[in-house]
Amino acid sequence: MYEEIMRKVGLTNSEIAVYSALVKLRSSTTGPIVKEAGISSGKIYEILDKLIAKGLVSYIVKAGRKYFQLTEPGRFKDYVEAQERELEKVKGELGGMVRHFEEVLNKKEEFQSAEIFEGREGFKTFADFCMRVLKKDSDYCILGVSKEVNELFGAYLLEWQKERTAKGVKLRVIYDEDARGDGKKREKLKNTEVRYLPAEMKTPALIEIFEDYVATIIVVPKPVIFLIRSKEAAHSYLQYFNLVWKQARK
Repeated sequence: MYEEIMRKVGLTNSEIAVYSALVKLRSSTTGPIVKEAGISSGKIYEILDKLIAKGLVSYIVKAGRKYFQLTEPGRFKDYVEAQERELEKVKGELGGMVRHFEEVLNKKEEFQSAEIFEGREGFKTFADFCMRVLKKDSDYCILGVSKEVNELFGAYLLEWQKERTAKGVKLRVIYDEDARGDGKKREKLKNTEVRYLPAEMKTPALIEIFEDYVATIIVVPKPVIFLIRSKEAAHSYLQYFNLVWKQARK
């Protein structure tokens, strides 16, 4: 009945089976537990030890034999709270580790990498990555936003853009003419400049340039993002963007 909840808090299927068996048996030696739980007798002590370590099972000794029993059900909350405390500790340590590796990688001026993101969730993963990389006063340039982009991700991108403006990231974006309606909405945002391509210059793919990254995004028939990290490539694409920016219309 509650197996899925126990699984979510970190118990294995074998641990759940043994715990459930002890709910029925109340107090028992290993033999009946093995039979009720339907597990191997060779693994029963290992499983019981893990449940004891989690504070969910205890035992008493009668006539030289161990009888296992459940602890108070409230110990489940204690176990989850202990996990939460450990997770907070790990999150703190993880932050330091991430900063360390970022510092090491950023020391390599010519560091290059390439990644591919696919599908709607891949697009959101890419957008979340951009938000982590971008800093206050970063320049974020986008060329060729089509109406299809906003049809697929309009609501998500609106919230993303609000977070971007709150962070102080500066955006220059060039929309396809057929997406002017969406561009007008973006014009109202802070730290945002919007221009439009002539109708005869509709772009086949979306290009984004930020920090040392260049992303080429194909939206239809399925979103695919090609992300390159290269200072030289980003510089070259930015020069191209600036050329188009001068020709684009307000």
